[in-house]
Amino acid sequence: MSPSTNIMGSIYLGGNYWATPAKAGYSENCTDVLHPIGICDGTYAYNFTAGCEMGICDYLALSNRTQNDSNPAPIVLLGTPADGYSDNSGVPANLTFNATASGVNALESCTLWHNMTGIWEANQTASASGTLASVNFTLYGIYDKYFVWNLTSPLEV
Repeated sequence: MSPSTNIMGSIYLGGNYWATPAKAGYSENCTDVLHPIGICDGTYAYNFTAGCEMGICDYLALSNRTQNDSNPAPIVLLGTPADGYSDNSGVPANLTFNATASGVNALESCTLWHNMTGIWEANQTASASGTLASVNFTLYGIYDKYFVWNLTSPLEV
C-alpha cells in the first residue's frame, strides 16, 4: 500500500477494484470500516480452487469508499524488512518490523498486519500519540515463510 491517488479516488494505491455489471463484485460489497481508507478489510481470493495458499489473492483490494480529505488517513512508511526479504537458512529467526506513521491529526495506535497463517489479520498493536510515530514489532521463531505485511495507523477520534 502506497500513498497516492488510486483509480477510485482514494488516497492509497493497493490492489485491484473487483466489480461486476450487477454491482455484486467484491470491491463493491466488502467492508471498509476497520481503517476506512479505500482498502477492503478482508482478503479477496479470486481463484477459489487455488486459494490464498497459492498466492491467488488480493490482500489490498480497493473498496468503493473514498477517504475524507478534511481528515486524511495517516501516511505509513514501511521500513524493515525490505520488500522481497528472504531468509532461507532453515533456522527459526526473530524478525523485527519497523515503520513510521505521520498524520495531519493525532495518531491513536499502529497495528502490524500479516498473512503468515494464511489469513490477513492484525497481529500486534502499539499505542501512538502526536502526529509522528516510529514503531517496532518483533515476531519470534519465523522460518521459511512467504508472507505479506503492512502497518496501519488510525487517527484519534
